[in-house]
Amino acid sequence: MNLETCTPKWSLPPTYGDRMRVVRGRLRDMLMEGIEERIIWGKKLSSFEVEKNGVKVQFNDGSCYSGDLLVGVDGCHSTVRSLQYGAPLSQPTPIPACFLGTEALANESQMKPLLALDKTLFQGCHPSSPAWMWFSVMERPNPNVSDMVDPVWRVQICLSWLSPTGHADIPKTDGGRIDLMRQKSTDFHPTFKKIFHEILSDSHGPVINVPLEFWWLPRVESLGKSKGRVTLAGDAAHTMPLYRGEGFNHALMDVNNLLSAIDAILSNEADRERIVHEYEEEVRARGQRSALMCRDACLEVHQFDKLGAHSVVRQKAFT
Repeated sequence: MNLETCTPKWSLPPTYGDRMRVVRGRLRDMLMEGIEERIIWGKKLSSFEVEKNGVKVQFNDGSCYSGDLLVGVDGCHSTVRSLQYGAPLSQPTPIPACFLGTEALANESQMKPLLALDKTLFQGCHPSSPAWMWFSVMERPNPNVSDMVDPVWRVQICLSWLSPTGHADIPKTDGGRIDLMRQKSTDFHPTFKKIFHEILSDSHGPVINVPLEFWWLPRVESLGKSKGRVTLAGDAAHTMPLYRGEGFNHALMDVNNLLSAIDAILSNEADRERIVHEYEEEVRARGQRSALMCRDACLEVHQFDKLGAHSVVRQKAFT
């Protein structure tokens, strides 16, 4: 969307890719069905040690667990990654941009003009200021609730802008961040400006400051000491900003390939190191290509005149 005129730069048909918005909490609950008793919450990893026939991990509370394979899927600032590669190699590269995001509740009158633009989500850029925004419906009113109850939508609201200092100057308080989002949206079309002044109240929170960074697996020969017992997947294996919307796709691909690798190890334990190395080589190549494209997309979506049919943000490059 052109955030100044409230007109579309381009749009996808409602049936494109049979898209649907999934409530993350419900998806997580579904994925945990049947394995709840095997999930241990509240643990913070402090170290791991590769042993002759496995790997032992230790947590800050003093507890230890042993297993055949340690997989770090602990996000873009992964502790497993930091322990595996060391601080210099594990740190992501920052992008000169700031990003604030939050969830909020909106009523029917607030939602009516926004749903007229798209029933699920839209994003936009302002042509004269390096600002980008994202708005999406995360949860719709329950159709089984009485008509006497006013319908409420749960929505996601994000705002980002180019900044040579990155996120260092972001206010520490929610109130300060709301004020900054309103300041950055001053020149927006009233339809978009109202999001930050009406849906987001003065006391709204929390507003999350998300560092925009990228990283992929480095090639370090000395890591042979892990003997195929430690690896990474998901955001921990390839950190990328969200503007191309492909991070989740890569996580699914990682899981698929990792399961194939584990099956191969179970059939031929002697080739464990080679099998894990081949898994990581594919993750590295795919992650590097996509992390760089997402970095370029991040810079591009804040510059309206650079957005077009051949923009990086529109390229279908996931394989």
